[in-house]
Amino acid sequence: MKKTKRAFFPSAIRWLCLFWGAGVFSACSKTPVPPGAVSLTIVNTLTTSLIVNFNEQDSIIYLNRGTNQIIEWNKSLAYSLHGGSQIVNLREIYPAWPGHEWEDHSLLKLLFALPAGTIGSLFIAGTVDNPDTLFVKDVPPDIPLADSSMGIRFVNLSGGKTAIRVNLQGEPDGSEADNLPYKGVTDFRKYPADASAQSYVFEFRDAADGALLATCSIPNPGTAGPPNPWRYNNFTIVFSEAPGSSPAAFIVNNH
Repeated sequence: MKKTKRAFFPSAIRWLCLFWGAGVFSACSKTPVPPGAVSLTIVNTLTTSLIVNFNEQDSIIYLNRGTNQIIEWNKSLAYSLHGGSQIVNLREIYPAWPGHEWEDHSLLKLLFALPAGTIGSLFIAGTVDNPDTLFVKDVPPDIPLADSSMGIRFVNLSGGKTAIRVNLQGEPDGSEADNLPYKGVTDFRKYPADASAQSYVFEFRDAADGALLATCSIPNPGTAGPPNPWRYNNFTIVFSEAPGSSPAAFIVNNH
């Protein structure tokens, strides 16, 4: 594929139009969505980095060495956008000193129609040759100050599109999520994040044979800080298994 360095090029590969009914969704009281705005978290599970643009023109705008534009493998970035019609243009990008190089065509070009106040997460899965997407309207729990807890949900983006089970270490298989299908998403669930919670270790297992695929740890959720990065916040733990790579689980900070 041709690569282009810091330049503007026409692109058109794929349009995916996503429309949802009108409505307003509230975030945690600590991080409200501004009036008229949309909160969108983009999660990349492809084995390559992506550069994201939100411009109406069919071109790449490269600013500040890609700060807040480049989403690495098994990483995420959060954006506050205008409600209504919104373009999300994603291209494969490669590190190169002193700048970056990217493909001269879009990997995905998404057209959203999102009501103001929407809180959502866009997951990029599959492969570069056959990318897949999952959009989820986020409904994170409102955690009052008197409730020293955090919210956690789970997403299955298995490359083999197989079901998984999620359990806390030492608990029965499926204690947190049982038979979660490919692109399945659980609701947010509250977990204590006070001094009584020393650590959480989540195990991701094959739903068919119980084989351990990956683990994800949250150390010292009740005593970390200050400020405590877990308490009163909500997180998504993503199970990712891109073709040709080992299974992994990573944490996305939502709201």
